[in-house]
Amino acid sequence: MRLQIVFDDRVGIAMAVLNSLARHNINMTAGDIVTQNDGRGSFYLHAAQMTLDELHRVLPEIRQVPGVRDVRPIPLMPGERKQSELRTLLGALPAPVLSLDLEGRVVVANESAQRLLKLKGPDGQGTPLAPLVEDFDLVEHINRLDRPEYGVRLALRGQAVLADFIPVLVPLARAGKSLSGAVMVLHGGSLEAASPAVDAGFASIVHRSAPMRALVAQARRMAPLSAPILILGESGSGKARLAYACHLASPRREAPFLRLNAGELADAGAEAVLFGVREQPGLFEQGAGGTLFLSDVAELSPALQARLLGFLQDGRFRRGGSVEPRRADVRIIASTRVDLAAEVRDGRFRDDLYYHLHVLNLQMPSLRERQADVLPVALEAIEMAARQLACAPPRLTPEAEAALLAHGWPGNVRQLENTLLRAVTVAEGGAITPELLALGTDATAASGAPIDEALFEGSLAEALARVERLMLARLYPSHPSTRQLARRLGLSHTAVANKLRQYGIGLGPGSGSGPAAEPRRG
Repeated sequence: MRLQIVFDDRVGIAMAVLNSLARHNINMTAGDIVTQNDGRGSFYLHAAQMTLDELHRVLPEIRQVPGVRDVRPIPLMPGERKQSELRTLLGALPAPVLSLDLEGRVVVANESAQRLLKLKGPDGQGTPLAPLVEDFDLVEHINRLDRPEYGVRLALRGQAVLADFIPVLVPLARAGKSLSGAVMVLHGGSLEAASPAVDAGFASIVHRSAPMRALVAQARRMAPLSAPILILGESGSGKARLAYACHLASPRREAPFLRLNAGELADAGAEAVLFGVREQPGLFEQGAGGTLFLSDVAELSPALQARLLGFLQDGRFRRGGSVEPRRADVRIIASTRVDLAAEVRDGRFRDDLYYHLHVLNLQMPSLRERQADVLPVALEAIEMAARQLACAPPRLTPEAEAALLAHGWPGNVRQLENTLLRAVTVAEGGAITPELLALGTDATAASGAPIDEALFEGSLAEALARVERLMLARLYPSHPSTRQLARRLGLSHTAVANKLRQYGIGLGPGSGSGPAAEPRRG
């Protein structure tokens, strides 16, 4: 059990809380204290063996400690949350990335680096890297780093690679910083992590149901072609993963796979990112020979639609601020969650661009249309969450399996993954029960259940902020781009983007830089 105890800072308050636990024979396995400048703070504690009955007995006593303002259960300790976010961030990076200490030992490595270097243990932690690098003093190089170094040539396991070194500097109590290690990013060479099998992408997509088996078979036939692919499907259904599988099964598999969420950049910003500006190349040039995945293509502005059409017609484009025409060999895979034909009829999307993109199309079924895939996807999500949290994967009880199968999943695979991630973080005793899934919340709210009076506590501004956040959180799954949500709410694109950032909605780990960037499942 993990608790957050909010308190007014005073000498001895932590000892008083610990004494309460000791009187009930409760052992604390981890603890952390965070204080603020206003004299308040939070005491986080983890008592792994504490039962619910013990919690109910000790809570009233802790609340009576002078200075304690609130006590609440939490899913993760602050340190555990940071570790989970770090693992998620590193796992989203395709290149092998490692953090090394001053003696060249691995502090943490992402999955690409673990596969490449065959590292053992959680995150490869503690593995000495120096023996794997030939004719290069890795430890000396790390210890003399004072600024980032890029493109350092190394021989790693007999392969020539390039490495970027970024020093890790820790602030000192007084002025200045101290070197504590380095982050190393590997590029190039015939790295195992960069050479996936042709079918690896499709093999990673759960497709036991008949609709998904048909879709994967169709995608396998389309993947080797050079024509654009348009993937249609609801938000969170897995369009991005399907696009990447098509890239891996194409002759372009060794070249870059780049993606851009068309709804998350202002017109000028998206134009610069796609086509480049002056001396800075854009994605078309950076992805030469590879694939560019444009998610939410219906959100492109009319000006960008015209420029993309020109590129699809003859492969030519111009950088911003330049008159020199350029060529790029990039395959376009686009996705949309709206009826693109209806957008054409309503004049919001160019018909000629639609016909260029609609050469090959794939319809991604929603999760409710692929019932046979629900439990396999759930088990995969539990395994992924357990890896992030460095814990043993809990099992689903039969009642929990039934609840998963009975749910409608309006947010599709993404909602299912988020639900299981939340359940794994709070699971005790190695089992996930229906209560931990908390699937009844949305249905209860939608059925006209009484409104929680806690919404109206505090000042008018505080209450309005809570209601605003609740409304945005409710609408976001069905309008998961700032442009769509802005149209729904009658606000500007910028105003909605700022509010999503303010409330942390759509900013999950690995979600990209924008407030509504899709995770890799698409």
